[in-house]
Amino acid sequence: MADRYEAHPLRGEYKEHGGKLVAVEILLPYPPDGAGNGDPVNGTFNNGINGTEGTGPGMPGSPAGCARPVGYGSPAGPDPGLDPNPEGMGVSIDGDFFIDGTDEPEKVLASLSHTVKDCLIRLLPDPDSAALRQDAVERLGSTLNEWAAQGVCMTGISADGLLEALLAALAGRGPAHINGGGSGSSGPRGLHQLSPSGDSSSAWSSTAGNAGSDAAGTVSPASTDILTDTDLPAGTAITEPHLPAQLPVAADPRWQKLDLSVIRDPQPLAPSMQMAIDESFALAVADGTQGPVFRFWQWASDAVVIGAHQSFSHEVRKEAAAENGFTVVRRVTGGGAMFIQPGNTITYSLYVPLYFVEGMGIEASYEYCDRWVIEALRSLGVDARYRPVNDIESSGGKIGGAAQRRFRSQKGGPGCLLHHVTMAYDINAQLMSEILNISAKKSADKAVKSALKRVDPLRSQTDLTRQQIIDYFEHSLLEALPLADYAGIQPNILNMARQLDQDKYSDPRWLRCIP
Repeated sequence: MADRYEAHPLRGEYKEHGGKLVAVEILLPYPPDGAGNGDPVNGTFNNGINGTEGTGPGMPGSPAGCARPVGYGSPAGPDPGLDPNPEGMGVSIDGDFFIDGTDEPEKVLASLSHTVKDCLIRLLPDPDSAALRQDAVERLGSTLNEWAAQGVCMTGISADGLLEALLAALAGRGPAHINGGGSGSSGPRGLHQLSPSGDSSSAWSSTAGNAGSDAAGTVSPASTDILTDTDLPAGTAITEPHLPAQLPVAADPRWQKLDLSVIRDPQPLAPSMQMAIDESFALAVADGTQGPVFRFWQWASDAVVIGAHQSFSHEVRKEAAAENGFTVVRRVTGGGAMFIQPGNTITYSLYVPLYFVEGMGIEASYEYCDRWVIEALRSLGVDARYRPVNDIESSGGKIGGAAQRRFRSQKGGPGCLLHHVTMAYDINAQLMSEILNISAKKSADKAVKSALKRVDPLRSQTDLTRQQIIDYFEHSLLEALPLADYAGIQPNILNMARQLDQDKYSDPRWLRCIP
């Protein structure tokens, strides 16, 4: 049944302002034809979505945190009088957006999926109706804002964006894509053909639902990239009330009081184990059983690391990845896909109690956590700077990108901010374009040129080797922070990570929880 379910989606993608991708798939129990009709598949269509029984987040047999199947109620779910599953149809959401401020982001996506499906049912009689579109945006905005009122921060996902993606899916008779995303043998009917106005704009702000975000009036962007990026267009205004004072790390009281353990992985670790170590440190710091940690990663093999909310099949060409020896894993943070080659990549994580960024918004916390590395790069002669929301760049392009997740303690601890960064020391853009679905509308050569234009590897800006840069980063931290010292990974962290690796990160259900 899963094969039938995966074979017949109608997909619409929308790039939010600045480039962040949100996608809506309408899941059908029958193959659509040019008129939107089809023969029902024999048997019962049941994938545990939208209230039906099956595997889903929090359901028996489902790996923790699995975000694909939706079976939860929502603050603004479907009306009781509506058929919750007409003709076996379902809805799913994926993309490279961020969801923070909750330990269960899958419930947020489930809630949004319910509301999107509610909007779909209402739109089906007349998708061109301005009144129905307005109603849909308001329903989506209500759900987003109710989550924001609970402290959930969503970056790169909006009411208007979800509606545009839904309309793009409705417009297609196969995978539908707008604003340059994705591909399909049968293209979509453009939104300008659905409405005289050419879009689904409404009185509802395009940032509705981001009230819990710190960038009022902005939506963080990104597309599939070598790095976990959310780069905003040059000149984008960032309005954030809690930007910290721009003090050097050596003069900043919070940094100076940080009793930081600086760790290098004792040996190269498999990609799934890297994901597990990352979460294990975050959970231990959150519970107060581990102090603040800075960790330099050692990758054991080539990998593609997709974001927590991305679709596996739409981000990675799995056959090409396998043929080239790349392991695909899903991480615990949002954002875009990372293309990892151990000799070309510098990756590190910072695990700090939540009070380290107390009073700061999301954007401010990215800049604050990256400040030390900006200083270190500049002292190496690299013209590095922070670019909101979470990029490190130079005049030549992007050097690195970060992702974050906040963990609450289950044992009365201080909580934890996990902040991890991937930098490009070098880039094999040709291979990356073969493995990642960077843009199916571009030729391979254009994709290579695009990747090279976006990324400015450190190798092009310094004569130092990758290892020399890592050594210098470590030296800079220890020199700037008087309480920082070398440490190793404690046995309890390793034991927790091995269990997480076995139960979650090596489990195909976690990787494919958004197929």
